[in-house]
Amino acid sequence: MSDPERRYVLWNTAGETLVFDRRINCPADVGDEDLPEVLRRMREAGVPETDVYPGRPCA
Repeated sequence: MSDPERRYVLWNTAGETLVFDRRINCPADVGDEDLPEVLRRMREAGVPETDVYPGRPCA
């Protein structure tokens, strides 16, 4: 990642886009009905987006 200070990253998996919380190292809980608006706002704000797993290795 080019900006490791960002807490949230948009993670493009094989079948969907998730909001990934890098502090807790897992996808954030965003309701299906709210996800399109959340993604739109995050993209508008310039949140990084990646196809590569953005978290730390799991123990």
